[in-house]
Amino acid sequence: MQSAHLFGPAHVFAVDRVDYRLKLAEEFGAEPVRLDRGDPVEQLRAATGGRGPDVVLECVGHETPFTQAIQAVRPGGTVSSVGVYVEPSMGFPAREAFFKDLSLKMGICNARNYMGALLPLVRLGKLKPARIHQPHDGAQGGAEGLRDLRPEGGPRGQVMLKP
Repeated sequence: MQSAHLFGPAHVFAVDRVDYRLKLAEEFGAEPVRLDRGDPVEQLRAATGGRGPDVVLECVGHETPFTQAIQAVRPGGTVSSVGVYVEPSMGFPAREAFFKDLSLKMGICNARNYMGALLPLVRLGKLKPARIHQPHDGAQGGAEGLRDLRPEGGPRGQVMLKP
C-alpha cells in the first residue's frame, strides 16, 4: 500500500477477508474491499464507476485471485502478480486477458532494483516498513515472531529475523 501511493493513484483498494489486514491497509490509505461482502470484481467495478482499476496487484499466488484480478482490471490495464504460486500450473481466462488487451506481469520482486529509490523514503519517514516487518533476534525470536503472526497474538504481517 505504501509504495502504491508513490505512483499518485486517485484510489488504492485492498481486497481481503481478514479484519486486521484490512485495518492496516486502511491505515496506509487504502480503501478496504471485503471479500465477505460479495464478489470483489463487482465491488471494484462499482467503486470505479463501472470501469475497473487501472492496475491490479495480485499478492496471494493462487488461481482464483489471479482470475479475479484479470476480471476486475479495466480494458488496457495491467495485472501484476507477485504472489508465490505453489501449483505447478494453473488455468486463467487467457481469452479475456487477450481481448481486454491487458499487460500481465509476474515474478519475484527484484528488490535490489528498487532499493536505491526506496531507502531514502524510509529514512525520511515516508515509508514505514516496520509497521509490517517486526524484527526478532535469533532462533528464539523466530518462535516469538510466529506467535505474533497469529491474530490472537497481535498480527504484524511478516517476521524478520536478525542474526
